[in-house]
This record gives sequence, C-alpha cells and structure tokens, in this order.
Amino acid sequence: MPMASGATREMYQHSLVSAQETMDQALEAKTNHEREKLGVELATFLGGLGPGYATDLLHVGAEDLLVFMEAHWQQHHAGSSLPGLDYLVASPSGLRSAISHLSTLFKRLGRGDSYDEATGVGNPCKSSLIQHSMHFVHGDPFHHDPKHID
Repeated sequence: MPMASGATREMYQHSLVSAQETMDQALEAKTNHEREKLGVELATFLGGLGPGYATDLLHVGAEDLLVFMEAHWQQHHAGSSLPGLDYLVASPSGLRSAISHLSTLFKRLGRGDSYDEATGVGNPCKSSLIQHSMHFVHGDPFHHDPKHID
C-alpha cells in the first residue's frame, strides 16, 4: 500500500473531524427535539390540571413531576413487556431517559442542578422524591447513585 502524502493525510483527518461534527450536530438536534417535545407534553399535562396546580415548567415541583410521570408519561409511553406483568409498561431505560431530558430542560430554564426540598426551588428531577422513586420503578434501581440523572 503506497504511503499517503501529507496533503492526503490532512484531507483524510479533516474529513473525519468534519463527519464527526455533522453527526454530533444531528444527534444534538434530535436530542433537543425529544427534550422539547417532552417539555411540551409536561406543560400540556400541567395546563390540564386546573387551578391550584403548577401551570408551567418554571413552577413545577417534585410532586407535580411525579404525578406527570405516573399518571401520564408511563401510560402514554408503554411498550415494554416485563416478566410477571400482563400489561405493557414504559421501560426503565425510557423512564431514566425522560427524567434526564427533563432535568436538562429544567437546567436550561435556569432551575439549576439541585433541588431545595423545603422551598421547592430548583430542578425537581434532582429532588429526593424523584430520585427515591426511581429506585422502585420496575425493580430497576439507579445503581446506588442519586446523581445518576444528568
């Protein structure tokens, strides 16, 4: 095999870097789309609850998020058949992904990377309620690390 010239190696390396950047942008666009779609789904759910409940993503608390995941998200995203169950459920990995998307969305909305249980201020995905509930979803714990969700 003939030795490639310096210009050929440079073009080859540049093409690999360029292709990776294109793939990263496509993945980021798809991920952002999924994140935004989930945010709209949560906001629509909250809007349907009526007076006395959080009405937007800036005010949703840990309990609001837990109710959304239990009463809405899991039922609308069921597709996994687990041993011992005679009905479809949302997969544990799908649930982790949804919480991760929401956590990033809340972070981008300025809600930070932590949650104050006493005041309800911060990122509800980081609340002990959400983190603790993840340990019991379909028997699939988050490997002992409550900071697992990004």
